[in-house]
Amino acid sequence: MGFLYRVTKHDEPLYCQAQAARVDINQLSIKYKNKQAINNASLVAQPGQITALIGPSGCGKSSILSSINRIHQLVPDCCVEGEIKLDGVNINEIPDRLLRQRIGMVFQQPNPFPLSVEENIRFPLRQYGISNKQALKERVEKVLREVNLWEEVKQDLKASAFLLSGGQQQRLCIARSLALEPDILLLDEPCSALDPISTAKIESLLLGLKDKITIIIVTHNLAQAKRIADQISVCWVNDKGGCIVESGGIDKIFNHPTHPTTHFFCNGLQG
Repeated sequence: MGFLYRVTKHDEPLYCQAQAARVDINQLSIKYKNKQAINNASLVAQPGQITALIGPSGCGKSSILSSINRIHQLVPDCCVEGEIKLDGVNINEIPDRLLRQRIGMVFQQPNPFPLSVEENIRFPLRQYGISNKQALKERVEKVLREVNLWEEVKQDLKASAFLLSGGQQQRLCIARSLALEPDILLLDEPCSALDPISTAKIESLLLGLKDKITIIIVTHNLAQAKRIADQISVCWVNDKGGCIVESGGIDKIFNHPTHPTTHFFCNGLQG
């Protein structure tokens, strides 16, 4: 169930190593006021895999993603029905603070804090009780190395994060999400604003992380889904709102789909 930091009298953080978690979404329905964003969506995201949500705009992909760490709670007049479990535990039984620690999230546009590069990593750590200078220093270097950013920024850790390129900023945001060693990483179109070189770096990073963390990514890029995903859920819109029409591995979804919408969409004939 992830880890909880505890601070000893010597201010040394103690933790149990987080492990990738299985995500089960069962008959999820999400409504914003009178608009049905998702209707009876179900999927499973397995540990050690990258699960991609694909589909046209407006079919509820981001709503599914945000429901996993309950960000929808911040949206007025949002009603959620159904069940989401992490390793068999309903997310409604997990306190907000622990849930957000277990589940990191990266958004479409890079959103570094208006702080230095290193303070972007230190900030969430301090929020969870880590104040030991050596522990903070080690964690900053560790996660920046994990996202292959350390060599690029190690001489400029005190500089504003806004001075980084767009691709570097997005990798910094991923590093910030990894700082608390989450079980799950959610990414909402993380490469849509990036050039092909930066996109390739992000994809390589995610492939390197998937053995340690469960990854769920929303992408409009079918080629990207083919390159990095182990499992794909195809989202669509019908007369009842957004839905998941089919889920499966790369070969099934792109070469042997069972739903006609999947065939049309993945072959560029619809959507």
